[in-house]
Amino acid sequence: MRRQAPSGRRDRQIGHRPAGRGSGSAVKRIFRHGATGGGRGVRALLGNASFLVGGRTVTAILSLAYLAIAARSLGVTEFGLLTLVSAYAQTVGDVAEFKSWQVVVQYGMTPFREGRIGDFRHAIRFAVFLDLLAGIGGTIVALIAAYFFAGALGWPSDLLPVGMAFSTSVLFTASTFSGGVLRLMDRFDLYAAPGAIGAVIRLVGSLAVWGLGGGLGWFLVVWYVSTLASFLASTAFALHLFHRHYGSLDLVRGGGRRLGADMPGIWRFVWSINLSSTLGVVTNRAATLAVGAFFGAHDAGLFRIARQVSTAAARPAKLMTPVLYPELARLYSEGATRALRLLALRISLVAGGIGTLALLVLVLFGGHLIALAFGPAYADAKMVMLWLFGAAIVGIWGLPLEPMLVSTGHATLALVLRAVSTAAYLAVLFPAMRGYGLEGVGSTTLLAAIVLFFMQLGAVVQQARRDRAMKEVS
Repeated sequence: MRRQAPSGRRDRQIGHRPAGRGSGSAVKRIFRHGATGGGRGVRALLGNASFLVGGRTVTAILSLAYLAIAARSLGVTEFGLLTLVSAYAQTVGDVAEFKSWQVVVQYGMTPFREGRIGDFRHAIRFAVFLDLLAGIGGTIVALIAAYFFAGALGWPSDLLPVGMAFSTSVLFTASTFSGGVLRLMDRFDLYAAPGAIGAVIRLVGSLAVWGLGGGLGWFLVVWYVSTLASFLASTAFALHLFHRHYGSLDLVRGGGRRLGADMPGIWRFVWSINLSSTLGVVTNRAATLAVGAFFGAHDAGLFRIARQVSTAAARPAKLMTPVLYPELARLYSEGATRALRLLALRISLVAGGIGTLALLVLVLFGGHLIALAFGPAYADAKMVMLWLFGAAIVGIWGLPLEPMLVSTGHATLALVLRAVSTAAYLAVLFPAMRGYGLEGVGSTTLLAAIVLFFMQLGAVVQQARRDRAMKEVS
């Protein structure tokens, strides 16, 4: 193990950018101006988000391009099958994953800032263990469920072998520890790169398959390879960055420490964020599977296009989420609750404003964009796209709310609120699907987003009042 650098050289040793650009200076700016209402905190977040904007903007453009190629090459029905297989694997991966990057941020933040690299290493090691557990367990479940329920998923029998092979990608999609390492070490440029790498592979691969006259199976091969490449890139970036400054992570021996030692409440935190994430999947990727099961591959293809366009339009505002968790965790660790809430308010206003402008663009030009990019056969996706994007806008206005609850030690409350909104979603979804088709799915998604927003807002306001009352008493 390498010796820890003196405190005066700490920024260089942990891979931070020079003063004024790294997260340390961002925190100082927040504390310097947060109490008086200064705007430096939000500018620090936007500075970190700018690294993501470049990579994610490229990714969004490439995503629309390769999906357009696949949609035109395969036709609506086969494109729907591509959607159902990839959505199935991604859904299982999302359910299985423990959001281990949040473990790195929540339990590695204080040791990282104080230079206790052994404890920081221990938090990362625990996150890697969670990823292995999620990847192996999720893959087993994905294979078994695919074998027995392929028909219910909308897969034809001849697609089963390829679909099961694709399901092994859960091994890669369930791993997120690297994101936490790159976030804490302020390398948001590297954090955005794996997504762009995967998108480039899908675009080049899609062009090759289209040019050579390949079919659905070859598109699934391209999707699989791109998923593997993104995972390898993200993991390599995190491991190399840590090793360059601190030596090996010592994942096997762990310095003789038991997993989870000196991490109070770790399992409660892990299960809370896992269940909360799982509930979020129900109103996101699982909706695609429900559409395929109820209406078939054709409508699943339309729904996929609608979701992709609405997601791409909301992406610029949502780019703040990866940088928001570390900043809120830093503020909370310093006891700066007023600065934390002020920062969250500003983020909500900035992100909500951007998202609302994007909604206006889609209302005016969304139908033309779909027809131009994917072909006239997909024009029927316009209305459900607007419903889905409306739900995304509500989520964008409430962007800081769940991170505030999790970062301030209320992960269980965040889970309960998401469970209530998911229950409301499921109670309305299937009757709405029977009565209104795809638009019923979209309108139900918007309803669930509104319910969740007001519950989270109420919880944050109540917590603020409780903290204020405690300060007055003390």
